[in-house]
Amino acid sequence: MVRPISRRAGKQSPGRIMKTCYPGLIMRFLLSVLGVCLSLLYGSSPAYALESAPVSSPHATVTLMSDADSYTSGHPFRLGLQFRMAPGWHIYGKDPGDSGLPPELTFTLPSGVTAGPVDWPPTMQLKEGPLRVNAYQGTVVLPVTIDPHGARGPIEIDLQANWLICQTICVPEEGHFHLTLLEGQGGEGSSASPLSGQVSQPQPSDTSSLPMVLLFAVLGGLILNLMPCVFPVLAMKALALARLGSGERAAVRSHAVAYTAGVLLAFLALGMMAIGLRHAGAAVGWGFQFASPVFVTGMAWLLMAVGLNLSGVYQIGARMVGTGHTLSSRDGLSGSFFTGLLAVVVATPCTAPFMGLALAVALNAPAVTMLTILLAMGLGLALPYLLVAIFPQLVAAMPKPGRWMEVLKQALAFPVYASVCWLVWVIAQEAGANGVLIVGEGLTAIAFAAWVWGVAQFGSGVRSLVGRGLAILAIGISLLLLQRLHQASGLAVADVAGTTMAERQGAEPFSRARLDALRAEGRPVFVNLTAAWCVTCLVNEQVALSNHTVKEAFRNGGVAYLLGDWTRQDRKLTAFLRDHGRDGVPLYLFYPAGGGDPVTLPQLLTPEIVINAVRAR
Repeated sequence: MVRPISRRAGKQSPGRIMKTCYPGLIMRFLLSVLGVCLSLLYGSSPAYALESAPVSSPHATVTLMSDADSYTSGHPFRLGLQFRMAPGWHIYGKDPGDSGLPPELTFTLPSGVTAGPVDWPPTMQLKEGPLRVNAYQGTVVLPVTIDPHGARGPIEIDLQANWLICQTICVPEEGHFHLTLLEGQGGEGSSASPLSGQVSQPQPSDTSSLPMVLLFAVLGGLILNLMPCVFPVLAMKALALARLGSGERAAVRSHAVAYTAGVLLAFLALGMMAIGLRHAGAAVGWGFQFASPVFVTGMAWLLMAVGLNLSGVYQIGARMVGTGHTLSSRDGLSGSFFTGLLAVVVATPCTAPFMGLALAVALNAPAVTMLTILLAMGLGLALPYLLVAIFPQLVAAMPKPGRWMEVLKQALAFPVYASVCWLVWVIAQEAGANGVLIVGEGLTAIAFAAWVWGVAQFGSGVRSLVGRGLAILAIGISLLLLQRLHQASGLAVADVAGTTMAERQGAEPFSRARLDALRAEGRPVFVNLTAAWCVTCLVNEQVALSNHTVKEAFRNGGVAYLLGDWTRQDRKLTAFLRDHGRDGVPLYLFYPAGGGDPVTLPQLLTPEIVINAVRAR
């Protein structure tokens, strides 16, 4: 006998249904993310042998590889410099024959680590007119054995290579390569010595060091929530939490999952962009996209639109229907997802403790390892929201929704406007006065589009269509302005040539030659690698490096202050960063008087930290 469904049961609220569905959905979502990470880490593909960023030319792509991602003191491992040559091009062997020069490999290694000679593979004999040469074509690896007999901690490996590559003409080329190996149980790889131009693939190394890197990535992502870059997004997240104060637990969980999905997708997209640029031969570091004036301008315009939305100029997506109402299911989840995306984008100018090592490993690792570490960092950034999903009663502690929420929403627009001002200042450094003018014109167009769109939302018929059309036209005009940014960026050097960042801070411009000269004189040297778009750098410079007691300590100690501007991601500075195990700024080094190894200062400075470093040596 079938029981009739009661009217009461038929009116079961969507919230009660969501309670039975979303916990399982959240669990499946988190297990899926964990499964992807584990499959990338422990899958059958040889994912954990390290590769440097490639050096590419029209004639060859050259990469430094390791058969292990970690090492054990006293257990040698192998590196290989891989050449992938274009058809018809060749390089020479150790004995080049009648002409040519063999590749030259110069390693810079920490104390207690030594490099053996190149284990030259067999060559093939080629004819160059009347001459016979011993050469390699296609793909070849030049292997070298590294002995970490006295190493402790991470090993920073730097290689300067020079080679002559020939076809009908000969072209001298060079490249700088960097790898970081962690201390642990090193894996065993197959021989990197190729026969007849064939390269054997290294076997997967032991992954005992990767859990520690993943832990650092999660902790770094978690602490990134406290960095000043993320303040505007924290404002939007605070508003979202306030709106959910009286919402059902299932709704809170679903918003947390949507936000986390946005964060993870953004990290995945950044990783894919970095992989593409790396394989194109570009030097990629954390926050690389902020070196593009077009990207910075787009971010300024986007945040302007977000601020105007918070100010009530227009409404899009989720909106308050009345006091005490919750967000609609679809629009609210879309807003949480977008907030997660935006949190990652605006967080990249900042670095946090624990991030340095994780990023150094990620940006020098194969693609799947890089993506796994970045996903772990994304989980750390989203962890506060995930805790709300696990313990939704935390939201109940917030005040009940009311009129105050609209006031809070409008007040939270001002941190967003402050971020727009900062991005305009970054454009001034990257594209000069002309760039600032272009950004200002675009901001005006965006503001007009938002106002017209807001007016059209309260109209109907022709009035609404005309308003929306004008808004779209204004947005189109702002996009056309981006074409002028390239020219403005080219003129920026002339605009700021007389006032460099170093001069404004009372420092000398950084160069390796100047650093070597000062060290040869026996002077203590403080090195600051920074960028105009790096908020952490700017805060450190205001709080610590501009402090009068720090400046006095520099004067009394005869400390030379060198400042490197990485705003446009200069390749020489990128190489110097990687020499010291970093793939982004800030980097602070203190070289003591009379020589000796430099002291690496933390990424968050106080005057006491800098003064103690100066006085300790």
